[in-house]
Amino acid sequence: MAKKLDKVGVAMGGVMLLAAPLVMVAMAVQIHEGRESLAWPSRRATVERYRVTRHTSSSKRKRRSVRYHVDIDYRYEVDGHTYRSHRYSVGQTWWHSVKRRADAHEWAKHFVAKHPTVTIYYDPAYPPGAVFKRGTSGGLYVALFGAPIISAVGWIFLRGAIIAGKKKGRTRVHWLGAIVVAAVLWALGSIALLVL
Repeated sequence: MAKKLDKVGVAMGGVMLLAAPLVMVAMAVQIHEGRESLAWPSRRATVERYRVTRHTSSSKRKRRSVRYHVDIDYRYEVDGHTYRSHRYSVGQTWWHSVKRRADAHEWAKHFVAKHPTVTIYYDPAYPPGAVFKRGTSGGLYVALFGAPIISAVGWIFLRGAIIAGKKKGRTRVHWLGAIVVAAVLWALGSIALLVL
């Protein structure tokens, strides 16, 4: 049983150590795009339709939380080409989130009736990537700064499993490679943050 727990600790620690820098780089790229969006040109777009989607999440206490997100599709033209998007901002696609489906539909119907056209902002280098709101969402920063915490927890799992294995006479030399890979990915993530 203890040997199995060692393997689980090593696997979880390794995955967390490797995933954290990748999450950090992905969030840094989206934050950079959000900053660039502040200078994007604008266009008027026609609101085509809305969708209400159900999102369920669970807490530690096994409580299920249900939220209803509103997505709004819009159509716009750039240089004679027609594009469609539904992004609200960089890093966020839904426009509104509530606990009840009826409230989501009511909000969406009111928004579409009041705003048959909206001002959107598009990337001149990639016009299909339009957004309704320029800038970045706060969730991107939470994920960016949460990555080191994930990595620290991963290191604790990995280190604990390695120490436990050594006390029992087993060595985990092959996991030193995982630590080196994680360190390299962290270095790349840090460089990406500095460059962006």
